[in-house]
Order: sequence, then structure tokens, then C-alpha cells
Amino acid sequence: MSRVRIALSAVLLAAVQTAWAGIGGLVPIETLGQRADIVVLASVANVLPHQPAGPSIQLNVERWIKGQTGASSLIVAVPVFQHEPPTASTSPFLTGQRGIFFVTSGASGPAYQLLPMASGDIVADRDQFLPVSPSAPAPDPTSAISQQLVSYLVGWYQGLSQPDPDEDLKLLAGFDPGRVDMHVVSLQDLLTAAAPLAGSVVLSQHVIGLAISIRLGSDDALSSVAKELGSIGLNPKFPAITGSISYYSPYDAPGIAILASLAFLHSTIAGLDNSIAVALGPVSSRTVVPIMATLLDSSDPTAQGRAASYFARYSLLADSQGNFPSTGPIGPFSTALTLQYTPRAGSAMATADYVSFWKGWWTSNQSALGFSSH
Repeated sequence: MSRVRIALSAVLLAAVQTAWAGIGGLVPIETLGQRADIVVLASVANVLPHQPAGPSIQLNVERWIKGQTGASSLIVAVPVFQHEPPTASTSPFLTGQRGIFFVTSGASGPAYQLLPMASGDIVADRDQFLPVSPSAPAPDPTSAISQQLVSYLVGWYQGLSQPDPDEDLKLLAGFDPGRVDMHVVSLQDLLTAAAPLAGSVVLSQHVIGLAISIRLGSDDALSSVAKELGSIGLNPKFPAITGSISYYSPYDAPGIAILASLAFLHSTIAGLDNSIAVALGPVSSRTVVPIMATLLDSSDPTAQGRAASYFARYSLLADSQGNFPSTGPIGPFSTALTLQYTPRAGSAMATADYVSFWKGWWTSNQSALGFSSH
């Protein structure tokens, strides 16, 4: 049984943050490390479908990552899901499977129970443990548990021959700063863990590594996308990058300059211009204005609409020198016509009409606002 957590259709590609939003019920591996009483690197010795505590597995423990030490074997109850009867023939586990297992213990119920890597829509053959290849390098055992787990996660992904969208999301869940407890692991720790992917010669791994690094705020990774767009832009995993760009916060001039370089490429890659517009939308700066003017000419109507909305806000607040305060009194460039062409939800006016107006407005006011026409 398989679950499609993300469909790389043209419709979804046009939306922002699609790849990261698709994480859904996946639990970040760092969070699992916090919730579990026991974390072990182990292999399945036996599948035990008829234990008093319910269907179980016997684990041969190779290494204790968290919890009690010393025992070489554990019998762990496996949660049973409605669509998977508790029989040996339908067990998601096979003897010899090796990986990271997250285990809970308590006063009630089974002595030990497996903690799945997802909540809600659980697929047993994917979400019960993290496979670890015997050839995968072991992380530093003296490092923090969360760092070790993220390293195992990256090693697992690197060992996949052709990661599918579900596997991409399992990786991304461990690097999403909106979901990971940043008191447990730092941004720098995550960037360090992602470095082998971002620097990989395997194109799909390189693309995912850049997406993760951008999601974590790396200007260098974003700059690499601008330089390498011709070689990476058509990779099937590129939507993870467009999603990451839409989360990117260009708080300084270098970040804005990199996004400008991407916008000025006039790329037709689905979702890219829209993500640039999303990233720059909250930034009230005259530096952004010419970039938004470029996005008015985008081949993506959604990006054009965002650029039009930006110009509507700019025309409302711009002062006589063309500066763009984030708040303040209405400026001299605001007129009844600019207010009329301010995009609104539910408006009968088409995006093309807004875009046409603001392109004309920019041409007419560019010099008065203090911008060069070249």
C-alpha cells in the first residue's frame, strides 16, 4: 500500500510552498527522538504476530542511541492499523530489516511499543522506522541525539537509488524550521547535516540539498540556484526549491540581490516567479520595486498578480522621493485610480487588467519616483 503525499501536477506547481506543505502528518525525526523513551539502531530478528501485547517484533539491538543500555534484544509491540490485519503475512516487517526504531514504554499497555514516524495517515511499510544500510556511515556517538538522528536521516536518503515524493517529504520533515523544535537542534546543525546533499554530485540529491539549505535561510544556496538554474531547473525535484524560496526572508541587500538575479532571468519554470514574489512581498523597500516591475512581465499570472498588489501598496505609501516606508501617511502618488486598481479578493476585474494598469503606472511614474529608465 502506498500513499501519495504530493502530486507534482501543473496545478500544484503553480501554488507556493507546495513541497513543504505536503509534509502533512510526518513527524520530524528530532521530535520523535524527544517523544521516544528508547531509540535504537537495531535489526528485526523475528516477527511475532500472536504476542499477548499484540503483534510484535523482536529487535536485535546494535546500538542504544537513547534510553537504557545493555540489553541486546527487545520485544516491541507494533501498532495495528485498521487497513492492516495483524497477521504474519501482512506484517510490514521482514526479518533482517535494519534501522532506527523509536520505542515508547509506560505503566499501562505493552512494556514497549513502536512509535511511528507519522500521525494520522500512517503507511506501515514506510512510517514505522528509518531504514539504515549496513554501509551507511555512523554519526558521531558523542554528538547530541537530534544531530545523530538527522545524520541518519541524510544517510538513509543518500542510500536511495531513486527517491520518490513520499521519501522526499520524509527527509524534508526533519529540516523544516516551522516544525522542528529549534531548542533541540540549531539552524547551523541542520545546515551542516544537509551539506552532503547540497554538495552531492547526484543531481536529485543536490537539488533537495539546495532546497533544504534555502529553507534554512542560506544565501549561498539561493545564489547557487541562480547560477545553476539551467542545469537544475527541469529536475523533477525542483518544486522543493520553489517552495523553499517562498519561505525565504530577504532581510538584507545580498538576499534581495539574489532574488533579483533570479527574477531578471525571466524563467518560465513553473512556480519560480511566484515564489520570488512571495518572498519579496513583505519587504517594503524601493530596492524591490524594479524587481516587481520585472515580475509584472512574468509568464506566470499568479506572480503578475502579486507584483500588481505590491505596486498598489507602494503607490499608497511612497513618499515624494520614491522611498517606501512600511507604514505612515498616504503618499503623493496615491490617487483615486490607483485605489481603484488595487487588487481585492472577489473583484470582477481580471488579473490582466490590474497588470496592464500597473505596467502603465510604472512607465509613467518611474522617473518621478527617482528610478532610472534603463
